[in-house]
Amino acid sequence: MKELFSYLIRNKEELIKQMRNGSYKPQPVRRVEIPKPDGSKRKLGVPTVRDRLVQQAILQVMERIVDPTFSDNSFGFRPHIKSKKRFERKLKQLTKRSRSGNIRGIIKEINEVTTGWINYYGISYMQSYIRHINQGLRRRIRQIIWKRWKKVKTRYKSLMKPNVPKPKAWEWANTRKGYRRIACSYILHRSITNKILEQVGLKNLVHLFEHAHLNY
Repeated sequence: MKELFSYLIRNKEELIKQMRNGSYKPQPVRRVEIPKPDGSKRKLGVPTVRDRLVQQAILQVMERIVDPTFSDNSFGFRPHIKSKKRFERKLKQLTKRSRSGNIRGIIKEINEVTTGWINYYGISYMQSYIRHINQGLRRRIRQIIWKRWKKVKTRYKSLMKPNVPKPKAWEWANTRKGYRRIACSYILHRSITNKILEQVGLKNLVHLFEHAHLNY
């Protein structure tokens, strides 16, 4: 992305001129194979970052003409809305509090889905969306872990490990607050840090997204 920014600084006027007079020529797409959860691979033609930028610029202009009801404040680009919803539904299904399986196994399934999806759509400009999903995913995993601690004694011991003061650990071990509220609390963030989740195997979606951009 830094290279693209530098390129635009140097070539902005020429790029706009080519787009306006129709002389702009896309570069050849790069062929890649995206792993699927079943072990097979999906073949994909990936445009360069510059070509993708031009596509999105043209798309935004055309959207206002073809569909004037499409708000400038709408979240993301129209073509990606359905795929985003499917992606979110899949992650919610994988992170249900009632689901079976150990945490490492659950995280492995999550990684397969997130890696494949970001490799496929990573060229899109949706960094804020990825950050939002990253935070929500961690929160849902913390809910699973909190529910599996179940007993007060287990929760107390687990909260004590990261040096949470005994009174606070006991107070939170006995709390009757809902799972979501607990998962958002500083006490659980201190006990189950982002670093710990990554050590268990959870991939950071922001890093995956940045890596996908660097490869294009």
